[in-house]
Amino acid sequence: MKSSEKHPFAFFDKYLEEDIYKDWRKFKKGLIDEQDIYKIDEENHIICTKDYDGINKYSFETEIKPKLIYQRRKTQQFIELNSQKLEERYNSDFYLRKIEQLEAQRAYKEFNFLEPIFSKIKETIKFFGKEENFEAKQESCFSFQVTGSTEEEKLNKLDKLYEMLVQDPPFIATSKDNFRKAFNSQNVDEGIKWLVKAKNKHTNKQSLFYLLESLISEGHIKDISSTHFNRSIYHVFRTTNGNRLKNIKQSKSNKTSVPERSTDIDIIISRL
Repeated sequence: MKSSEKHPFAFFDKYLEEDIYKDWRKFKKGLIDEQDIYKIDEENHIICTKDYDGINKYSFETEIKPKLIYQRRKTQQFIELNSQKLEERYNSDFYLRKIEQLEAQRAYKEFNFLEPIFSKIKETIKFFGKEENFEAKQESCFSFQVTGSTEEEKLNKLDKLYEMLVQDPPFIATSKDNFRKAFNSQNVDEGIKWLVKAKNKHTNKQSLFYLLESLISEGHIKDISSTHFNRSIYHVFRTTNGNRLKNIKQSKSNKTSVPERSTDIDIIISRL
């Protein structure tokens, strides 16, 4: 069974339950069929064979370790992805309890080389469970990326865009340095306040979507997946009160074709 973002431990669930025993039996059979067996150490999972040169040792751990490391890394990647989910807090306790369940299985006690595999996974779980790591990781992973052939060209484009967005009536409130970071794949010091209001006096997310999607479609910032786009908005932009924007995915599904100040945005884009 393959692990996934939804079930990061799926492989290890099945592997410890039955597949590791299948691999051990297959490993033994392969040597028994082909070589003269001297000794089988069932406790340490080592098979000794003999030939004219003497005794040879074959370790099941050495045989199976590449597979376990590969699956361990996949599990770690899925744990990291889950820790970045939009508007959700990462629950390290849940994953640590899952590790405890795996460690309680018979196979974990019988195959002692599993211990360092799960130790590495626990390190990942605990790392992303720390508050400071959560915040730093979230902000740095999900900013936008301006396009340009040189760093100077990128910064000039960002500075020009910034000056147009802060002209009265302003679209945004933030420092130039923070704006540069938000669109140059860097950790933002503080969120950018989006000042355009909807008729209900709430933050107009539709106008923000229109600006960002126009920048992408015209090639001024790099295209990203829909999920990454939503997360980047969540981590970069704020309401006029400084709060994170909510219900981004739902708001995107109800987009209007001509949002507030779309004409102004079109003019800005044409001048870049």
